[in-house]
Amino acid sequence: MEHAVKKKHPSLVLGLTGGIASGKSVVSGMLAELGAVIIDVDEVARELQEPGQPALEAIAEEFGRDILDDHGSLKRKTLGDIVFNDRHALERLNRIMFPRLVDAVEKRLDRLLEQPVGARGVEHPATLGGRASLHGEHTGRKVIVVDAAILFESGMHRLVDFVIAVHASDDVRIKRLMERNGYSYEEALARLEAQTASRDICARADFVVENSGPVEETRRQVLAVWRQLVGESPRRPAGEDR
Repeated sequence: MEHAVKKKHPSLVLGLTGGIASGKSVVSGMLAELGAVIIDVDEVARELQEPGQPALEAIAEEFGRDILDDHGSLKRKTLGDIVFNDRHALERLNRIMFPRLVDAVEKRLDRLLEQPVGARGVEHPATLGGRASLHGEHTGRKVIVVDAAILFESGMHRLVDFVIAVHASDDVRIKRLMERNGYSYEEALARLEAQTASRDICARADFVVENSGPVEETRRQVLAVWRQLVGESPRRPAGEDR
């Protein structure tokens, strides 16, 4: 896969992507435990959609004030019901959000990359919208993960060195959505169909983690990717059984 950014720093920036209910957040947590700092693009999006933010004003202007509650906050389910059942509506939302998201993530990356590597990675990552490792071994190389379901669609993949895709079968993902979110089968299926097909995401990625099975199998794959990219095994957290 080609990457538009040629970096002049020794850090490693990874993109993590995958469809809804693929288990991307599970893999993100494993990477954080291994020592990576995570930029959660969903969290960035929520910040951009806070009351008073230009993105939320643009969304309300595009879709109507009914998507806001009495306090001016976004009614996410209301907006979701609109965009996940109308591809054109989703495209309109993406036109509002994608440029703002890419800009915000790029700024956070720049700030993280400017910080020196400390004994536990990047200092004070929480102030930059990142999630830090509690147990990660200092390898002398800063590892930052951009966790984004819309990594390719937004063009955010151009900010990273390698892309890891998380895959799970459609049946598993639908089951997870029904159990986790309380969706009907039709609601879950609509959300899958509104996104880029998992096979297309995986075809563009540098690494694929299969997450349809036991969590320990997922962990084994994540560790294998980490060792290949970072070149060192993580230190086992204190008190953890071998």
